[in-house]
Amino acid sequence: MKAKQPHKERLNVFGATDPLSGRRIQLATKVAKAPSMTKFLDKVLKAYQNKKEIWIYLDNGPVHKSKLVKLWLSLHPKVKLRWMPPYSPDLNPQELVWCHDRRKFLNNHEFADARQLAMRLSWFVRRPKPETVKSVASLIPIEALLSFQV
Repeated sequence: MKAKQPHKERLNVFGATDPLSGRRIQLATKVAKAPSMTKFLDKVLKAYQNKKEIWIYLDNGPVHKSKLVKLWLSLHPKVKLRWMPPYSPDLNPQELVWCHDRRKFLNNHEFADARQLAMRLSWFVRRPKPETVKSVASLIPIEALLSFQV
């Protein structure tokens, strides 16, 4: 007989890290992925509204290429999505930051529900100084990869 498993809630977390400034933008929500992704893109657009173009580097996740996201992009042409090479989280500054966050924030912590996790995550994301974020979100792996290209 299997032991009864506690119900686990799903929390979708979207994040962007500017490795040059150390700025972070994050959205944690229980809403479906594609609508959450467009809400996240709204946050990025608002944060960088004074820029001529906004480039966002992403992995090739299905939500990033959904119909709803494509529609959003057609309505906001200054936002450009660029794709990271497949299976390369070590090149993605956001993944490096999330790995750091998991070690510092999630290890050895238990949360009552997804809402509590989202609130604590929001608090935690604002804590590190930009210098810390810049050191974690290093561009050195990307620079090394580019130096090998012929």
